[in-house]
Amino acid sequence: MSAIFHLCRPSRRQLLTSAAAWVVQAGLAGCDKSDRNRADAAQLAAFWALRLPAVVPASGDGEVALAAFRGRPLLVNFWATWCPPCVTEMPLLSFFYAQRGVHDWQCLGLAVEDKRAPVVRFLARAPVSYPIALAGLAGVQLSRGLGNTQGGLPFTLLFDANGQVKYRKTGQLQPSDLSAWLG
Repeated sequence: MSAIFHLCRPSRRQLLTSAAAWVVQAGLAGCDKSDRNRADAAQLAAFWALRLPAVVPASGDGEVALAAFRGRPLLVNFWATWCPPCVTEMPLLSFFYAQRGVHDWQCLGLAVEDKRAPVVRFLARAPVSYPIALAGLAGVQLSRGLGNTQGGLPFTLLFDANGQVKYRKTGQLQPSDLSAWLG
């Protein structure tokens, strides 16, 4: 009997994956306009002051300065390699960036992982067209400060050209979300 239990016992990765899926299915996914759950000015200032380790493309100094993204609309996506909805939405974000980047839109992925190597390995198998930086495990707290009250992934924000949060969503993005955000 213990052999059967051992064969059926889920791995830690399966448990984390199931928990992430449960969070999304539990109704935590939704869009908010910036006038609800607004990130305060201090949190926004701290966000724009961040310099994070670059994953793709690796810049000359190996960092991504978020302040460099101000001045044009920016879609920021918090994600993780172990999060199925995150992985599922990445081709949509890559397509969005490839199509809209020429129209002055920017996209940045922030990996919520404790190490760079798993992100690099993942992106070697599933490349994207937009830059990726490493937010680390502190990325969950960072996203909470920006309005992700549940700390769920994926979490996506749309900043306007002035650096203010225009839209946010916890849960997997759909093409209809991006169409609505583009107005």
